[in-house]
Amino acid sequence: MRKGLLVSLGRSMFGRGRVFGVLTIVGLIIACSSVPTPTPQSTSTPYPTYTPLPTYTPLATYTPLATYTPPPPPTYPPFASALPTFPPRPTFAPFPTSTPRATSTPFPTFPPFPTFAPFPTFPPFPTFPPLPTYAASGSAGVSQPGLEEVTVRKVFDFDYRVVVERRNGQLWIIEYGIGCYSLWLYEFRTVYIYSPYSFAGIGSKVVLPDRGQTCSIWDAIQL
Repeated sequence: MRKGLLVSLGRSMFGRGRVFGVLTIVGLIIACSSVPTPTPQSTSTPYPTYTPLPTYTPLATYTPLATYTPPPPPTYPPFASALPTFPPRPTFAPFPTSTPRATSTPFPTFPPFPTFAPFPTFPPFPTFPPLPTYAASGSAGVSQPGLEEVTVRKVFDFDYRVVVERRNGQLWIIEYGIGCYSLWLYEFRTVYIYSPYSFAGIGSKVVLPDRGQTCSIWDAIQL
């Protein structure tokens, strides 16, 4: 078929010129030789066959709920035919008009508190040698020398006096000197009275052994 087509084209073109006819034939030969031979298409893989979905059983039909019937409202007894009549509220007299408060006089201005000189520094209290231990006093009404334990019943605040009770029950009011600064801490506690001759007599002293303080007794009166 290709050869017949080329021959017919060559015959038709030879009348116009041999060279043109030859060139045309050569071009057709080249064009026909360059046409690719079609490749047969590959056979495609068929689609897989899927299993059909299972048939589901329809849901069960539920019985509708019963219709709730509300109970009838309770019946209350009727109200009384008439409410009791109360007496009218009494009318009170109005409150009296109070007199305005008088204006108070302002507090007077006092002069500033005077500045006092500093308290003098006293020398340290001397250390006394330990007191000798003597036998305690005897029966009631008898005074013996020694170191006697007494109970403090009352310490006066503004003067150097103290009320003590002996073991025999006697109450004495004693006036003492400087030295027993902590005696006010011993109210209802025990202290010692050192009596070299008679109880709370000449040369007697009040002794606070755990404080290391002693003071002379100036006067003593039995109550």
